[in-house]
Amino acid sequence: MDTVQLQAQLNSLKKRVFFLGVFSITLLFILVLIFACAQNRFDTITTRKINLVDEKGRIRLVIAAPIPDSVMVQGKKFPRATKVYGTQFLDSLGNEVGGIGIEDRFSARILCFDYETAEAMCITKFKDEIGISMFNKPASDAQVGQTGVQRVAMGVSNAEKLAFLILLDNNGKERIKLFVDSSNVAQIQVLDEKGKVVFKIPHK
Repeated sequence: MDTVQLQAQLNSLKKRVFFLGVFSITLLFILVLIFACAQNRFDTITTRKINLVDEKGRIRLVIAAPIPDSVMVQGKKFPRATKVYGTQFLDSLGNEVGGIGIEDRFSARILCFDYETAEAMCITKFKDEIGISMFNKPASDAQVGQTGVQRVAMGVSNAEKLAFLILLDNNGKERIKLFVDSSNVAQIQVLDEKGKVVFKIPHK
């Protein structure tokens, strides 16, 4: 092997050593960065949307401002009635099954859990009114979003200074009413199917 060939091989070897050194330093920097990020605690994260997935990678919870403007119900997409900011709960097939929302147009704050096609129960704050509503399961031929018959209504009306609990029958008729009015008088009323009071406490 002559001197020229030996020098060429030596230069080639130097280049390889140089690139190996650069690669090693870069890899070390990346590892240090990953370790630092893993150990770091973020005090503030600013973003528009976060998807939380299950062990199979399916989206099960969405935190967004606003949440998606379409909702999946029984495998089909439907437009959302109004813009909502908050959290969306999804089943394993991607159907919406509930959520927590802030709705600006009506100044509403909402927590709902759903049947397959409509709400099952909701807690709402609308301006100064607070309420809890529970519904029967919708009929099989009901349209998407059409709730079943309301069976329970309870809440606080700040405008009327009234606390109330109302039980309704399967036709949506009020049958038992319990409330404390603005004069701090507690009352219980039992109504027939036509809405006539048939029993009340106090009796006067």
